[in-house]
Amino acid sequence: MELKKFEEIEITSDISNFFDKLADIFLIKTYNEINDVSFGRYELSRLKIEEKFPNTDFDYLVYIEEGHIMQDELVIIYFKELVDDLINIIDEFKEQEFYLDKSMKYINKNTEVEFNKIKSSNSNILNVSDYRLKNIKITLAGILSVAHVFGIKDLKEFLKEKKNIYLDKYNIPMTIYFKEFENYDINNLFVAEKEDVVLPIENIEDKKIIESIPNEEKKDFFGQDSKSDISTILDKLKDPEIIKLILDLINKKNSNKSNNDILNFGKDCFDGNENYEIPKKVIKSNENVNNQLKKKYESPEYDKNPSKYISNTTNREISEKDKEDINEILNKYEEVTQDENKVGDIVKQRGYDDFRDITKKNTKLFTEDMIYLILKNNRGEELEVLEKSLGGYSCRYINESNFSKLTSISKNIFLSKVSDMINLNLKNLGIKYEVDLSEYNYLNFGKKDVDEINVKGDKRILDYLILNNIVKKSYSVDSKGIRIYPRSRRVFDNILIKYLKNRIKYNKNFDGIDLRDKNLVRIIIIYLDELVEGLKENELEVFDEIGNKINITRIIIYLLKNKFKFSKTLLEKLNSLINYSYEEYIKDKTRDKDKMEILNIFPTRISLEKHCEIKKIRNIYIFYKSFYKEDENRVINSEVLATASVVVKCSQCPTPSKFVTGGINTFVKGDMILTENDKIILPFATCVATKVCSINIFGSKWDPVSNLKYGQSNALILNSKINCSFGGIISLESTYKKNVLNSKIEIIENKDKVDIKLNSPYKSKDELINFLNEKIFTFNFIEDCYDLKNNKVKFVKTLNIKMLELKKILEYFLKTKYVDKKIDFELAIFDENRIIDVSDIDQVINGYFSSIIGVSKNDKGNKIFKKYGKNINGSIFLKEYLLDKNNVEGKYEIEDTTKKNEPVWIKYLLKEYQKYKGRKRDVRLNEEFKRKITLYHKIGGGIDANSQTPWCSSFVNWILDISGIGSFKTPSSQEMISKLNRINKPLLGAILIYTKYDQNNNKTGHGHITFLMDISEDKKQYICLGGNQDREIKYSKYYIDKKMGVKGGYFKLNGIFWPPDYPSENILEIK
Repeated sequence: MELKKFEEIEITSDISNFFDKLADIFLIKTYNEINDVSFGRYELSRLKIEEKFPNTDFDYLVYIEEGHIMQDELVIIYFKELVDDLINIIDEFKEQEFYLDKSMKYINKNTEVEFNKIKSSNSNILNVSDYRLKNIKITLAGILSVAHVFGIKDLKEFLKEKKNIYLDKYNIPMTIYFKEFENYDINNLFVAEKEDVVLPIENIEDKKIIESIPNEEKKDFFGQDSKSDISTILDKLKDPEIIKLILDLINKKNSNKSNNDILNFGKDCFDGNENYEIPKKVIKSNENVNNQLKKKYESPEYDKNPSKYISNTTNREISEKDKEDINEILNKYEEVTQDENKVGDIVKQRGYDDFRDITKKNTKLFTEDMIYLILKNNRGEELEVLEKSLGGYSCRYINESNFSKLTSISKNIFLSKVSDMINLNLKNLGIKYEVDLSEYNYLNFGKKDVDEINVKGDKRILDYLILNNIVKKSYSVDSKGIRIYPRSRRVFDNILIKYLKNRIKYNKNFDGIDLRDKNLVRIIIIYLDELVEGLKENELEVFDEIGNKINITRIIIYLLKNKFKFSKTLLEKLNSLINYSYEEYIKDKTRDKDKMEILNIFPTRISLEKHCEIKKIRNIYIFYKSFYKEDENRVINSEVLATASVVVKCSQCPTPSKFVTGGINTFVKGDMILTENDKIILPFATCVATKVCSINIFGSKWDPVSNLKYGQSNALILNSKINCSFGGIISLESTYKKNVLNSKIEIIENKDKVDIKLNSPYKSKDELINFLNEKIFTFNFIEDCYDLKNNKVKFVKTLNIKMLELKKILEYFLKTKYVDKKIDFELAIFDENRIIDVSDIDQVINGYFSSIIGVSKNDKGNKIFKKYGKNINGSIFLKEYLLDKNNVEGKYEIEDTTKKNEPVWIKYLLKEYQKYKGRKRDVRLNEEFKRKITLYHKIGGGIDANSQTPWCSSFVNWILDISGIGSFKTPSSQEMISKLNRINKPLLGAILIYTKYDQNNNKTGHGHITFLMDISEDKKQYICLGGNQDREIKYSKYYIDKKMGVKGGYFKLNGIFWPPDYPSENILEIK
């Protein structure tokens, strides 16, 4: 177990060893394991964790080191819930000797098994003992381990009915669990034992109580927790002064001091430190002791002063700055938690052991320590108790936010009057809704406002809220929109902001704005915290990236430039908050820097305005409008921006074409905006000059263009035109005036007598494979579907959304360039002179994915799933899908979009390289890559393996498979020698195989395989791109003729190879 402490409770060796044994010996699991039902080292149920913590990132838990510690925390939380469910069983059987009668039967999957036929499949426990006719000890460790593995029902039946002994999946009887765990003490973590109390001996009544207690039931207090004594803590201390202090205490205790000196004991030992001047004893709590402590607390000496009381009973000093707040909060807390004897948690010293730590004698206690104490002491109702404990503070921010638009309201107005004014205002606006705020007392001023509580940014509190899944609850509001826990939530907000400032080393108010509820940076941080139900490391890293120069401009720029999951939501939130200009808001002197950063992205006012209109965040444009001169970049009113969906016309062809894509990632109404650099247009169906269209416009310029700039390029408008070198004038037509999907496009008849052989209007098979690989059968989407396998409702909802999206983009993607009159297929592709009907491809895809949860209504989709499971890609799917599809003959030429001088697999190789080349700097991408290697092994190598197994050959085969060549299903580079054809020319994309030899020049059976991409300047080394090169996909240099020394021998080039049946003519030769 990697966890060292859970909520201030030390993870003892017994606790750690218990969980280690459960995971390693019985469950045989590691942190990195995950399947459809369970995950991680403790085989926790994914469904149960998701129910308690919605949107759990299981990849983070399984593959990230910090996630492993969180697994430790989750298993403790889960076991604590087991304790609650089993409390009656624990009370009845814990620490009891349990006799196993001979009549008890061994049961495996509802079937009785004779003991002599039980054969363990657990290599850690090969010898299974029969404990019938013997006693076994029932401990808490045994109860929890059995409940976790076998379930509560079988545990109760075993203990209560004494009939059956159940076996686990490895054929280990539950009695072995009880026996193996009977000596592990885990009680202090799971059973809330009553803490002892510390009684400072300050008067005769104190002395009498101490004298009435037997010596063995009391011990000297020197700052330790109530469960420890001198002997158990001495070996943990390193401070010589503390050790000397304790040894002096022992000497004092052993000296023959008279009882009359007891009140003066220790004054010379502790150098006059107030906390140590009076002797103190650790004793058991009882009604008599509690009544004495209550008298002491209420006496003139303490005068209900929690700071002094805590200090004297923990030997910890209270921060002078925090004393007033601590006294206010804890006095309220004492009232809230009083029992029938009017004694509350403060007097009872409940949870004080968290403060008692001799090693922290010089560490002061702060207000947040007390807030954390209240939360921990009241799990399940912590927010309610904390809110009442903060009841002595006013909560002005609630009223200021409610009434900010009613500027005539004074701060001391009665709430009933406020209600009347609001209702009058609503009535004037035509809104029939009545607000009654008379029940709220937030305008009642206490000694201080909640915002005046001093905080230091204690992350323990933030973590507690997340870990106990109460962040959402803390933000909850009532039917009138008022926070249910206004004071508690405000304190949490302030702690969060302070923690974040500490983290990024920022020590002033954001943007120089003192008013917290007018500070946009603060508001957006808290809004994000509510959105994600507690900022976790992934979200906190966003602010790490922004850094200690953080302000509203840097946040807006980050959200505009980065693919952060919540960018759109946060920008819209900011837009709703902004109703003033930059100058009216910012108080810091950062205008020049902010202006430079904004103008760097949006060099003209129009570019900023249009972008904000597209993103529906116009108020952000108004916010920065003053950064531009008023007469700059006026846009002509008649201009209409051109987008990638425009109809493209040519004077040399009667049928239109379209853009392949645009070059900037900016959209209007879902369409990408075009700029003067966009010249990639699909060839037209015919050409008067060349018969077969071959657009050549790269030497020409679009004219006219808009003054509106995106980056350094001007946007295209519908009046823009460009000349083709073959004489055509290319122009644009708006899809809003004439929708390309519904327009009457000229029909071309496919007749044999036509002299000109037309380019195919259909997408090719290869184009559809690429589309499926990029849009549908992606690694992430397949993994996401499997992750949702146990949540059928969420699975179906996610798949339905994906399929609706797929249907639309498929229709657009497969739309013909022009209409073939003889063909009535709704959707079709062209391959090997056949026009193939693919109208139902979306239904088959839906059927494939629905089969994951067994609800497929499409036989073909289900058949494909059963055959390939998750080991699918576009090429495999299409091969199976097209087996019996309707088709007709078509006489077209296929527009070859591949480069003539390179093999087809090069583009897939480069794409995979581009995707994962930066993975070592991106934790999430790095973990995705490790899982992707398992796919290389599965599809390419034909084996089940992870990233620890050499994967160069599996990667090469995966590339060949994804590109349509097919995998040779071998993880061995040397086996590929017999699968490929040896060639004598170093062609671009050729497969190089290196063989490893030992020191005696014998082949070892190992080696390396990679793709040839180039040659070094001195012509001595090939430059190769491949997998498992320094454990990643990268370019590496390998000698052509020279031996390359490695441990135990050397590598040498075996040869240059090429896939069988793939043409090598016209492929570029590397020279």
